[in-house]
Amino acid sequence: MSVLVGSFVWKDSTTKLSNTATTTTSLSPPTYSTESYIVAITDAAQTELDTLSAGEIITKQFKTDYSHIKKLHKRTDNAGNFSSHATPEVEKLICERLNIELLTRDYSEVQKGKDICDRVCGVAKARMRSWIATGNDLLNAIDIKEGMEYAGGINNTKIAVVEIVPDQGHLDKTSIPNVSTLRSIRYTSDHMKVYKASNIGTGISIPYKQIDFETNMRIMSPFDCSIDKQQSSTIPKQRNDRKHHFLILCPVSDCTASFESNADLESHIAANLHNVPDKQRRTANDIARLHLTELIRTTAIDSQQQVTSIFHSQDMSHIDLTKSVHYEKFSSVGWGLRSRKHRNPMSENVKNFMEKLWIGSRKSHSKLTPQQIQQQIRTKRDDNGEKLFQTNEYSTLSQIKYRSRKIARKHDVTPKQELIAEIMEMNTE
Repeated sequence: MSVLVGSFVWKDSTTKLSNTATTTTSLSPPTYSTESYIVAITDAAQTELDTLSAGEIITKQFKTDYSHIKKLHKRTDNAGNFSSHATPEVEKLICERLNIELLTRDYSEVQKGKDICDRVCGVAKARMRSWIATGNDLLNAIDIKEGMEYAGGINNTKIAVVEIVPDQGHLDKTSIPNVSTLRSIRYTSDHMKVYKASNIGTGISIPYKQIDFETNMRIMSPFDCSIDKQQSSTIPKQRNDRKHHFLILCPVSDCTASFESNADLESHIAANLHNVPDKQRRTANDIARLHLTELIRTTAIDSQQQVTSIFHSQDMSHIDLTKSVHYEKFSSVGWGLRSRKHRNPMSENVKNFMEKLWIGSRKSHSKLTPQQIQQQIRTKRDDNGEKLFQTNEYSTLSQIKYRSRKIARKHDVTPKQELIAEIMEMNTE
C-alpha cells in the first residue's frame, strides 16, 4: 500500500480595504488558501507510471473543485529528477488535458522545517494511530482512508482510494542527452528549458517529443464521499439493550400475570384468565412474594404514567434533526460505545482457494508462506480481469495460518512431516 499527497496553495483574488484610526485607508495583507488531496493505492510498485497516474487524479479533482485557476507552478522535494524520465513532459501534457497552463517545475522545496505536505502527513498519521488504538486493523487502502477520516478527518484535505489495473496504462520513454539530473524546468509553447540548478546558467532548450501517456488507475472510493457515508445504512438498526421495557401487571388483586402491551392486558381481562392461586395456608415466602408483586404493580403503573407524560411533553417529531451538525455523529445507535471492528469469518470461496494453493504447493514441492497466500488472495483475478475476492473477504495472517493447519490435518499431514519435507528440500538444493 502506498500514499501520494498533493497540496495546492493560492492567493485569494479578493482584496479588502481596512480602515485605520486616521482618515486614510490601506490595503489589508493578502490571504492564502490551501487544499490537500491524498490518494491511497492498493498495491503500487511506485513506478513512474504509477506516480504520474496518481498525480493526474489529484490534479483533475483540484480542477473540478477550483475551476477558476488556470496556471500552475509545481514543486516537489529536493531529490531531483533523472533526465531519462518522461515526467517533465508528461506533467505538462496532463495539465493541458485539464486546461491548465503549467509554468514551472522545480525539484527543490523549503529545507528549514516542514513543508505543507509533510504537515498534512503528520496529522494523517496521528489520525490513523488513534483509529487503530480503538480496536481497528489496517489491512488495505480502504482502511487507510477510514483511519485518516477518523475523528472528523483533516481540515482542507480530501482522501480517495484507487486501484492499479493490470495490463493497462502506457508511458513512452525518453532521455535528455548529456544531462544526468534536472532541478528546474521552465515551460514554453514549443519547448522546455531545463536547468541543473534553479535559476543558474542559461539552461538547455529541449523540444517536446509528443510522448504518449495513459493512466493505469481507477478510483475505488472518490474524494467527495467519506467511508462513513458509504457504509451508513438508510434505516438505523434497533437495539433492544437501548430500550426501556415496562411490564404491565393485571390490576386484579392476587393475579400475578404480566404483559408487554395494553392490548394483551385487555384481552386477558376480557377473557377472565386471571392467575389467582387457590385460598390456602400461606407460608412466609408466599406472603413476601405477593407483597413484592403488589409493590411492583403499584410502582410500574405510576412509572408508566410518568413516562407517557414525559414523552408527550418532549415530542421532537416536529423538529428536523437532519439540519443539526451533530446529527451525523449521533444518528447511529451505540455511538457512545467504544468502536470495535468485528472480524468477519473466512468465506467458503477463500477456503477453497487456499486448499487449491496448498495442494498445488505439495505437488510442486514449494511451500507458500502465509504472506504469499495473503498476497494472492488480494491480487487474484478471474478471466474477465475482475478481482476474485472483495475487500471484505480479505483474511488476516492469523486466519491464514489457522486455515493452513486445518487443511494439513484434513489431508493427514502433520507439522513434523512438513518440517521433514522442508529440510529435505533444503538439502536437495
